[in-house]
Amino acid sequence: MTASRPSVAAGAAPLAGLAILVALQLWLIVNHAPWRDEWQAYLLVRDSHGLAGLFANLHYEGHPSLWYLCLKGLQTALHSPRVLTVAQLGVALGTTALVWLRAPFRPWMKLLLLAGYYLLFEYGVIARSYGLGSLLLFGWLAFRRSLWGWLMLALMANVAVHFALLAVACVAAGLWIERRWSWTGAALWAIGCALAVVTILPAHDLSTGADFIGQSLPTRLLDALRRQSAVLIPALVGRWPYQWQVLPGGWAGPIVGVLTGPVAVLAVRRDPRASVLAIDLYLALIALSALVYPTYLRHVGVLVLLVIALEWIRAERSGAHPSPIFVAWMTFSAVCGLWAAGCALVVPFAPGQAEGRWIAAHHLDQARWAAYPGYAGQDISTYFGRPTYNLQKQCLDTFIRWDRHAYDDMDYDVLAGRIETPGPFDYLVSAEDLASLDSPLRLIARFDHGLGDNDLYLYAVERPTQGVAPNCPAN
Repeated sequence: MTASRPSVAAGAAPLAGLAILVALQLWLIVNHAPWRDEWQAYLLVRDSHGLAGLFANLHYEGHPSLWYLCLKGLQTALHSPRVLTVAQLGVALGTTALVWLRAPFRPWMKLLLLAGYYLLFEYGVIARSYGLGSLLLFGWLAFRRSLWGWLMLALMANVAVHFALLAVACVAAGLWIERRWSWTGAALWAIGCALAVVTILPAHDLSTGADFIGQSLPTRLLDALRRQSAVLIPALVGRWPYQWQVLPGGWAGPIVGVLTGPVAVLAVRRDPRASVLAIDLYLALIALSALVYPTYLRHVGVLVLLVIALEWIRAERSGAHPSPIFVAWMTFSAVCGLWAAGCALVVPFAPGQAEGRWIAAHHLDQARWAAYPGYAGQDISTYFGRPTYNLQKQCLDTFIRWDRHAYDDMDYDVLAGRIETPGPFDYLVSAEDLASLDSPLRLIARFDHGLGDNDLYLYAVERPTQGVAPNCPAN
């Protein structure tokens, strides 16, 4: 009996590690303070006029419909902002189950993957469509030899443009590496891609990213490389206070971004075809970031997912252990993931929950609020079910329709004029410190940015109130 104790202990240790990881992730999800992009999806689902209105507004999001349809189904049953929590719990638990039960790796390797920054935090806690895309990737890996795998790829194309690129890489891996093909499956995937395109286009007055595209191409290319550094260094470990999406500064960012491609190639080098697929996705992400829209952590993480998928496929085919570079990469990613998760235990992700509690405690939940920029009012719209007056568009809205007026660059003199002129609001919430404005504003509360990048400022507007604001067209 005593001889079996070491093996029993060795088997129990990974399960204990899994239990700790799952408990950590569930705690973070339940206590997560969503930020504006998370609320944007929820408010779109809640406040668009039916499915027709939802799809009309999605043309301005740049995202296909799958995540929004999932939220719509949950919203029908729950009627609460907790829809995001429930959806993310399903995504996180589903991803964990697929990796733990189906991945062809040893338990310690599975723990490294699940503790990695992207699976544990970026896709595991933050309630956006990208976590759903990660779940679908692992669903494809588990069921790729059946028509269900093709369905996963069709759905993945309806998560985000970057996951559509990942789906292309998965199709190529199946055909080139595993010699698998199905005309029925390919047709299903093509239909999924077509639906994604139809959802996104057209948006004739879409303005997102316009300022970025106005920069010179060398500047954009350098910025794309800097952003690509998040593949290897998604969190600045040891920096306190930790701040989400902060990348290596100076020339370190672009240099790490340049190194990302070779590291991805070397991580899967035991199969040259896998190396080609990894470098192709790396280059596609850089091109997309430099030419269309800047990438963020949530976007470039698809390269991490592809490398995991390629090693998964190789392990199933050959039974070989992961490459040392892959193991080292995933180990550092786990360090980053645990650091971000640990910081999130003590620092709110965003200030919106604290803002909502303060407004409710001071009985201002029925007050007439304005917001600058417009998205600063989304917490109020979420928690109190009320629109705010968008000072950029000069109308009432809850979610933001990213049309040509969404990013209006307001000179502070113009902004001050809109505030001091009698209008349909008595209070103002802003993501900017407006103390320097020559306007009748009195600061009544300020909330720290948490892990994000914007503090929130609440002001009383001390001038006469006048008029009733119209609703924005999208609302």
